[in-house]
Amino acid sequence: MMTVSKKPIARTFMIPTNTRNSIKYNHLRKITVFVFIVICCTAQIAVAQKAEFVPGGVILTRVNTVSQTYENFITGDASKRTALEMLQVRNKIDKNAITGSVAYEKTEIRLSFQYGLTDTLNLGISIPQLSHKRTSTLHLNDAAQSGFSQSIGDAESNGLGDIEVFGIWRLYYTDEADFQIGMTLIGDNAPLNSESSDKMPLGSGSKELSVFLRWLLYSIRSSLMMFVEIEALFVEDATIKSSTGSDVTKQQSNSLSAKLDVSSQSGSLGYGGGVHLQSIGTQKWNGISQNDGYLSYSLHGYITYGNLNLLEKDVVRNPWETRFGFEKVITGSNTPATQTLSLQFLTYF
Repeated sequence: MMTVSKKPIARTFMIPTNTRNSIKYNHLRKITVFVFIVICCTAQIAVAQKAEFVPGGVILTRVNTVSQTYENFITGDASKRTALEMLQVRNKIDKNAITGSVAYEKTEIRLSFQYGLTDTLNLGISIPQLSHKRTSTLHLNDAAQSGFSQSIGDAESNGLGDIEVFGIWRLYYTDEADFQIGMTLIGDNAPLNSESSDKMPLGSGSKELSVFLRWLLYSIRSSLMMFVEIEALFVEDATIKSSTGSDVTKQQSNSLSAKLDVSSQSGSLGYGGGVHLQSIGTQKWNGISQNDGYLSYSLHGYITYGNLNLLEKDVVRNPWETRFGFEKVITGSNTPATQTLSLQFLTYF
């Protein structure tokens, strides 16, 4: 019998800003302890689970549409600043030199295929199509800052994002728990557009490696499912083009995220929500820090509709599910106050 699960919203898109490392790692230690306590407390009451893992010879197809917007930042003291104010601080520009507003939005349509190579090993590929836009309404009060004003003016890009290839290994599986580890290789096929101020980035400019751990628990009596994921992202050094056309060595500190998700199913209808922590490392260009690391805490919720829940009781010929979700950054350290809407459809064949 095929077993499946619901996956929390994919990583959200954000433009990073400055953070303090000591604050960041204190938060990471707290969230790690919290996740560990939750696992220990719930491991004894779970009696079954559904996991997003397909048996040998089966293909999972997923289409996910995500729309994200922000125009404000949350600073380290939990207060808010506009995106323009944060960019001025980051670039040491007097706040009176340029006035107005800057807003960002991104739409992503991602097509993913996951194949059961064996009953314990899945392989897959994920292909994103992106539309990324910056909208500015600026008034230049100091002619000396015209270059900075142009660098944050209206910009837009559309095209293919960085393609991802991933593998998932099911280490432990019983009626009481499902433990998986996985790895994702993120390519560098999409342009960073760092040399052009009128084009937004479609890629990171670097090859990346993601390593993740997943723990899933499901209770038949209460129809509750708990999902925990911890993911580390490692970024290789790369050579990119600056706005002047010269070659620049880009380095980025490693990043970490943690997710906790709880959901329930009643017939064809399901609902759930959880928390998501992201710690994004700062970048260095030719050894000079860009002061763009950040730490964010998000809350998300979603509703689902489909027949996947029937797989716990019977064989389903054409299992499918659609899902609508919402996520919002509520606090953090120098993080964009991003709002995310998502719509996902998945099916097996």
